Amino acid sequence: MKANAWNAQFRAFGRRSGRGLIQNPDLLLSAFLAAQSLRLRRQPGFNGGAARKAAAKRSARGLRSAFLARKFPVAGLRRRIIQRPAALLYRPSTNHLRDRFNPKFLSKYVAMSARFKQKLAGRIDLTEFSFAKDPIETLNKLSTVVGLAGTKADIKLNFLDDCDDVTPYIVLAHLNKSMPPVISGGAITPDVREVIDAVGLRGALRMTSVNRNGRKRNRTQGYTVSAFKMTSRTPPGTFGDDDHQLRPQFKEYVADRFVDTINTWIGEHDLELTLEAEGSFTRAIGEALDNAERHGDAIDDHSEGEWSIAAFSKLMFVNGLPLLRCSVGIVSIGATISESLRSASDQVQTIIGRYVSRHSNHFTSDRRKDSLTTVMALQDGITRVAAASDADRGGVGFMELIDVFAELGDNGRDDLPSVFTIISGKTCVRVTTPFRQGARRSSARRELWFNDMNDPGEPPSKNHVMTLDHDFPGVILSACFTIDPTHLRKKFGDGDADA
Repeated sequence: MKANAWNAQFRAFGRRSGRGLIQNPDLLLSAFLAAQSLRLRRQPGFNGGAARKAAAKRSARGLRSAFLARKFPVAGLRRRIIQRPAALLYRPSTNHLRDRFNPKFLSKYVAMSARFKQKLAGRIDLTEFSFAKDPIETLNKLSTVVGLAGTKADIKLNFLDDCDDVTPYIVLAHLNKSMPPVISGGAITPDVREVIDAVGLRGALRMTSVNRNGRKRNRTQGYTVSAFKMTSRTPPGTFGDDDHQLRPQFKEYVADRFVDTINTWIGEHDLELTLEAEGSFTRAIGEALDNAERHGDAIDDHSEGEWSIAAFSKLMFVNGLPLLRCSVGIVSIGATISESLRSASDQVQTIIGRYVSRHSNHFTSDRRKDSLTTVMALQDGITRVAAASDADRGGVGFMELIDVFAELGDNGRDDLPSVFTIISGKTCVRVTTPFRQGARRSSARRELWFNDMNDPGEPPSKNHVMTLDHDFPGVILSACFTIDPTHLRKKFGDGDADA
C-alpha cells in the first residue's frame, strides 16, 4: 500500500518539477528518491536510539525497493544503478589526468540512461597490483578500470593482492574523482583491507560497499600495519590569511611528519635515524613535493601541481626474526619530468641534448627522447630552475630519495630487494638491483646511468628504463623496501640507524 502511495507521490512530484526534470526520467526519479530519503530521515525513529534508527533505515530501504520494483519491474542493473543517484547525476567533462591517461574515455562514453537498455556489467581482478612487481600491467589495469567506468552500468572491482605497494591505490583514488560511481563492490583480501584502512583511503576509493569474502589471511602469518595516512596538497591561502608564506609551508610540515613516522616504525626495534639521516629524508621528501607543485606551472603558468603522499609498514616474521615491509607512494598531477625540463637553462638543455643524441638509436620508441631526458633528470645538478642551475646548486632531489630508500632497504637479502619506481609520461625507470644507488665518478655529483660501467657514454639497460603503453600526466614515485632491524643493528654497530 505504501509503495502505491509512493507512486502517487512520484506523479505529483513530476507535475511540480521543472521542465528539465520531466524531460529526463532518470534525473526526475533520482531527485524524487533523494527527497523521499530526506523526508524519511526526519521521522522520529531517526532521532531515537540505535535500535530505532536501524529499524527506521530498514523500513526506508524496504519502501524504496518496493516502489522501484513496482515502477520499474526490471531485475538487476537498472534497479541497482537508480538506487545510486550520484551515478545518474554524473556528467562527463574534460579531466587532465583521466583524458591523457585514457584518451578514449570521452569518445567512447555511454550515457547512463543508455546503459540500462542492455546488461552492461564488468569485473576486474586486481592481482599483482604493484608498480614494484609489474608497472606495465598495473597501469594497464588502471586504464581498464577507467574504460569500463565510461561504458558499464555496474562494475565489480576485486582487490586480490597481498598489497606490497600503496601507490597504485593512490592513483586509483585520483582517477575516481573523474569517473562515474558505478563500482558497486567486490572481493577484498584482508591484506588490502588492512592497508587501505590504515592509510585512510577507504573513502577516496569508494570502498564502503566492498564485501569481505576475499581470500582468507593465513592466520599463522600475523602482522600489524603502521601507516602515514594519505595527505594531499593544501592550496595556497588555505589558512585564511595573507601571512601563510611566512610560516613553514605545508610540504615542509608533511616532510617533518613523514620522518617522525619512519622513526616510529624503526623505534619499535630500538633503532633511530641520525640527525643527518633525518635531514636527508626531510630534504628529499620536501623537494619531491616542491617539484610536484611546480609541475602544474610547467604546462600552465596559472596552475600549480597536485600531489598526494601515503606510506605504510607491515611487521612480518621470517624464521622468527622481524622484518618491516615498507611502501612509500608520492603521486603528482601536472607536467611530466620531460615536459618540466623544457624550461631549463640553456646549459642544462645542452647537456640533455648531447645525452639524448648519443643514445637515441638505442630505443625504437617514438618517446625515446622523453625516456632519456628522464634518466638525465635523476642526475645531480639537473634542474629546471634556471637560477639554481646558474648558481651550480639544486637538482639533487631524486638522488636524495634514491639514496635514503636504498639505505633503509639495505637488508643483506637477495630475495627482498628495494625497488624505487619512477613513472612519468610514457617512461618508467626502475631503480633496483644492480643499480640501486648513484655513485660519484669524477666529481662530487652523484650519477646513475643504469649500465654496468655507470657511464653516460653507454646506453641505459632496457630492463630498467622502459616505455609504457599509457601516458601518465605527472610523476609517480613508488618506493618498496624491506627493513631488517637485525641487519641494521649489525651494520651500524648497535648504534643509530643511518639512512
